Amino acid sequence: MRLLFNRVKSGFGLVELLIVIFIVSLSLVYVFGIVSQLTRASGNAYLAYQANLINESNFEVIRALRDSGWTTNIAPLTNDSTYYTNVQNGVVSLAQIDPGLIYQNFQTSVVVEAVYRDENDNIASSGTLDADIKKFTSTTLWTFRGQNKSAQAVYYLGNIIGN
Repeated sequence: MRLLFNRVKSGFGLVELLIVIFIVSLSLVYVFGIVSQLTRASGNAYLAYQANLINESNFEVIRALRDSGWTTNIAPLTNDSTYYTNVQNGVVSLAQIDPGLIYQNFQTSVVVEAVYRDENDNIASSGTLDADIKKFTSTTLWTFRGQNKSAQAVYYLGNIIGN
């Protein structure tokens, strides 16, 4: 009688073991799914952060050009034109030649626009041209997992030095 009872106990243990393996397997699949989503989200956030840093870098180049001479570096820029930051031999400039991808994944450009003032001296879409201020829109594009992404920043720069 004792042997028969022990056999039933072992069979019941095997069923419990299979149920535990099934539950653990489902839990692992769920955990791996969450880790995959977090990795994807953090990867995109990192690339977006890099794109914002590239936009800020573009503005640093423009500020440096303004500081070294508004009339020679900023005023001659054609409005509604696309420019690209260029660094050669430690000298920064804006050029209309696209350098292609930077950092193997990013494409960046800067669009220069005229700034107009209304009768209240506020920035407006039309009115009196303000020759001492330019609007710069920096756009950085990248691809993440087959999807095109972009980051854009707008900056108004004035001839505060008077050069």
